[in-house]
Amino acid sequence: MKRLCPILLALLAFPLCEMQARVLLPALFSDNMVLQQNSASAIWGQASGNKVTITADWLDEAVEAPVTKGKWKASLPTPAASCEPHAIRIADNNSETVIENVLIGEVWICSGQSNMEMTMRGFYQQEISGAFEQAMKASLYKDKVRAITVERYESETPRGAFRGRWIVPDPQSVMGISATAWYFASSLSDMIGVPVGIICASRSSSKIEAWMPKELLAAEFGYDVEKINSDPSIRGISKCGLLYNGMLAPVMGYAARGFLWYQGESNRDNPEIYPQLMSAMVSQWRKQWGDHKAAMPFIYVQIAPYSYGDPDGLSVPEIVEAQLEAARMIDNSAIVATTDIGSEYRIHPAAKDVVGRRAAVEACRKAYSTDIPDASGMTMSGAEFAGGKVFVTFGNAGYGLKDNDDIKGFELAGEDGVFHKADAEIYKGKPMVVVSSDKVKKPVEVRYAYRNYIESNLENTLGYPAYPFRAAAE
Repeated sequence: MKRLCPILLALLAFPLCEMQARVLLPALFSDNMVLQQNSASAIWGQASGNKVTITADWLDEAVEAPVTKGKWKASLPTPAASCEPHAIRIADNNSETVIENVLIGEVWICSGQSNMEMTMRGFYQQEISGAFEQAMKASLYKDKVRAITVERYESETPRGAFRGRWIVPDPQSVMGISATAWYFASSLSDMIGVPVGIICASRSSSKIEAWMPKELLAAEFGYDVEKINSDPSIRGISKCGLLYNGMLAPVMGYAARGFLWYQGESNRDNPEIYPQLMSAMVSQWRKQWGDHKAAMPFIYVQIAPYSYGDPDGLSVPEIVEAQLEAARMIDNSAIVATTDIGSEYRIHPAAKDVVGRRAAVEACRKAYSTDIPDASGMTMSGAEFAGGKVFVTFGNAGYGLKDNDDIKGFELAGEDGVFHKADAEIYKGKPMVVVSSDKVKKPVEVRYAYRNYIESNLENTLGYPAYPFRAAAE
């Protein structure tokens, strides 16, 4: 971004008191950014004059905005998406700022905890599948994908700006982008043929409550916010509203198509209210983006199997149940299946490529009217208990189940409530599995992948796994 008046590093914190006669912009509005196509994109900043004038090379007329107490905000009409770079000029009475290499496309807000924050470089001794190959071809996406990452920040009050920059992917820079977000954006761009911009605001180990406003948690869920947030034994990433204020507030209102969310591991202690928390959070986010009709899709990722030190524990399937319930509560939402990519000893699955591609498919279904049949996790649609067996049918399996002579992950329990490993075979000609066990003569409960970690391998013909589930005889 070229500025005719030099701006010091203090711009990042947005102070105007010591700077006069300058147009100042937050990091969101800078070189290489992506603006949402066919929208009235909000753009804001600070200036010292009475008004600012915004010109863009796709506009016939300039856009003007008044400056009130040093601040301004304008609505910038955007054209249809293209890979052609654009320039925007913003001037007041005394200075001018030029934003260059701007793309018009689709913008998505990507948030969550460590599985979203994890970059293409991976974590120590934890790799990302295909990272090297992605680095080698990253430059092919220089006009297709752009990314900006919000710095880690906790705040009791809403923050106005953050330090960051829009990244043009190349073999080096791509390694600093969220792996889930990168695979999502590159796959989505491939599918819809337009540039995709991703705004990444994630924090490892964070609870959902940290991404929600304090007032909402107090009013709707009875949280004692003052007590929680003043407790020195509770980390900031688990306190009410601190990441909502510190990392999400600075990007609120930036025109976007939808949200991608990967979180839930840190809320395994309260699955009973997690669907309600998710629903309230999504409603609040949409409100902050001016979306009053649930037009912005909310795509989110199932947490993957992982032992958490107790492979036979149930906290993973319980939170997955909560995530599936949230899909029924949240309009225009979709959950990405990950039952097949978990690891007993690794909380961060390497297969972010699988996650990103599946999330892109869900985004296409929800936002771009492109639906690939059966390209979604399989859901249990019925369980019939008869003759010492259980006949389980599945949805999202229109072409049946993937042929497999050694299906793993099913368990049965009788009236004593003790679960035993069960045999399962595909019922030919139907999306159905017949489950039985020599140790359970009269089963009254069936479950699949219903432990923190258990080997499971049931898939439909597109390779999508079944979600964990449990069912009981009526």
